[in-house]
Amino acid sequence: MTGPGISGFRAHPDRDQFRDYVIEAPAGPWIGRLDYVAWGKSHNLLCYFTDVAGGGRYRLSTFWNRQFRPHGDGPAFDQAEIGTRYEITTELSKTGLPKFATAKAV
Repeated sequence: MTGPGISGFRAHPDRDQFRDYVIEAPAGPWIGRLDYVAWGKSHNLLCYFTDVAGGGRYRLSTFWNRQFRPHGDGPAFDQAEIGTRYEITTELSKTGLPKFATAKAV
């Protein structure tokens, strides 16, 4: 991981800067630039992306039991380079929240 690790959003020193990142990522494929990563409190890694085409900012989580990879397929984001662009696919989960399904560097 090429950025400071932070335990949860509330502990984030620049959290005002990251308030624009929402969890309501669009369902389907989109290209996102990895802006930042931070350790969460639930054995997860928060990944902050900007949608290259639309400018939306989204926060997605990866979890330790998947080696910090998306749910379906993709790189381990605890080793990812900030600024890398990814083709991301998000799907709605049973709870209606977006699930980080896949990612592939482009």
